[in-house]
Amino acid sequence: MIRLPEYGTPQHIAAAKDTLDLIHKDLSKGIGFFEYQEGKCIQMLHKGPFIYEGETLGQLEQFAEENGLSKRGIHHEIYLVDFTTGGSQENLKTILRQPAG
Repeated sequence: MIRLPEYGTPQHIAAAKDTLDLIHKDLSKGIGFFEYQEGKCIQMLHKGPFIYEGETLGQLEQFAEENGLSKRGIHHEIYLVDFTTGGSQENLKTILRQPAG
């Protein structure tokens, strides 16, 4: 999931998919535009390998408990660094979000 600025439209996504299709058909699979209304949530930036995300999620859960919040739905992630390029795992940055209320 990648957050788009408010001026981003479904037409922008369609144009980007068309450009990707010129390069290789499979690149645009799974790309789409949708609005996600999750309401209140807590979030935290996780830096480093995915294997250690459990520690960060534990901190989110502790924060929720200390502030009287309960989970509403499943957590989701926003990837700020392209992890498919084979770069260092230490440089990964992921926003972990948990709907809560």
